Amino acid sequence: MNILLFGETPGGLRILSRILENSSHHLDHQTWEDMPEPYLEPYDMVMVDGNVSGCTQQARLLQWVREAKGRYPDVPVAA
Repeated sequence: MNILLFGETPGGLRILSRILENSSHHLDHQTWEDMPEPYLEPYDMVMVDGNVSGCTQQARLLQWVREAKGRYPDVPVAA
């Protein structure tokens, strides 16, 4: 399973990497700069790190999630 962790903080990436290190899952990490528009074609699941500060970033994150769900309705998105 290909999993995308989308967010700014690397702490979540370290934790999930340790959890998945002996599994067959593949974990990628993307930030706003890497992926301003959702492209989820290669992924089976998206995990969104909702640890953002400020109303502007929260609104941007919600917009990204809405757009991702609209473009890729079959890809589960968890926050």
